[in-house]
Amino acid sequence: MFSNKIKKAAKDLQHFIQKKTRYNKDLLSEEELDDVEVLSKEVQAFSKKDFKKNDTEAQEEFAELEKRALKLFPINTKNVGIIENVEVFFVAIVLALALRSYVLQPFKIPTHSMRPTLWGISAKAVDPSTEKPNVLIQLKDAVFHGTTHHRVVVQEPGKLKMNPFGEPIFQQSRLFGIIPFLNETSFQIGKQKYKIWGSIGDLQELFKENPDLFKEIKTRRYEKGDVFLNYTRSEGDHIFVNKIAYHFRRPNLGEVFVFSTENIRRINQSRRASGEQVIGSQYYIKRCVGTEGDTLEIKQDDPHLYVNGEILGTGLKNDYIFFDGIYSMDNGYHGYVYGDELGNGLFLTRYNPKYTIPDRSSWAMGDNSRNSSDSRAWGRVPDDNLVGTAFIVHWPFTKRWGLIK
Repeated sequence: MFSNKIKKAAKDLQHFIQKKTRYNKDLLSEEELDDVEVLSKEVQAFSKKDFKKNDTEAQEEFAELEKRALKLFPINTKNVGIIENVEVFFVAIVLALALRSYVLQPFKIPTHSMRPTLWGISAKAVDPSTEKPNVLIQLKDAVFHGTTHHRVVVQEPGKLKMNPFGEPIFQQSRLFGIIPFLNETSFQIGKQKYKIWGSIGDLQELFKENPDLFKEIKTRRYEKGDVFLNYTRSEGDHIFVNKIAYHFRRPNLGEVFVFSTENIRRINQSRRASGEQVIGSQYYIKRCVGTEGDTLEIKQDDPHLYVNGEILGTGLKNDYIFFDGIYSMDNGYHGYVYGDELGNGLFLTRYNPKYTIPDRSSWAMGDNSRNSSDSRAWGRVPDDNLVGTAFIVHWPFTKRWGLIK
């Protein structure tokens, strides 16, 4: 027992010397480096000795070796645990950043261009007479489904405060004024001010889906006790993207993939036209429906997309059943439509229904074809813009959780 214990202590000391030497090699003089080398050899030789039970001489020899090591590499024994933990923490950060940069990167789906395959942030109106569920159900919905419940009851009579152009005044700020990445939106009814957890974009999504509600809040005078808003807000799907794949191959037909908007001129023009300040690139997620050399075609009153004269999905490996879903015009799918039906489409239009993809490029389209700004509006995706394949929905835990098809 004594022999094993002191040999383990010697190995730990050897590890300590090696680690400190690596960390401080550029700070040690030649003389100190020679002393370290001699000490290291002595500790190694010590660990190979045979020791008797309670060998006092061995204990004294080890204590001397340890003393010499601490003289070369002084440490504050009171803080050694903290130092070790800090080192582990920073190593973990480096590994996490490396994993994110080169292997798997998390993304959040912001819009509904891939709906119903993938969902962006959504807001759903609830009957005004329906009360919010109890705290436990709200907690469960938030943690597992990414859904939060919002209900605003008017405290004082009045109308929603509007700007001079007759539009509601909603102001967005950080939650409690300090928490980054979390927002709250404030507004005023009569003389009373209100705040709800969430962004103005959440309300825009709610009013987009419920235009009659938007008309009502602009004109209605509310009495005390009236319900102004009652809705649920659901997070967009959170996914992991495989960033390794495209280092070894090009996109496959049917893959859901992520790419940057860098140097895709028409995307940046559209962003500027909408009043957005364009700084850097964004990331888009779509389905790859064509690669270099493919000729795509959309036909009148036909939900199919044709690639090289055949319906996309026929003859593909792994039986891409999802194309059958898109063509079915069922369960939220609408099939593929001409680019000019979007209002901003320049490609695959009624007047020019075919397009041949240039070299080193792919063609990206959303599964929600009638409501997707994609390659029909801004053209090809250069290979240099590829980020990776959408791999898995890891949260929230809905029917879409799991591998992305």
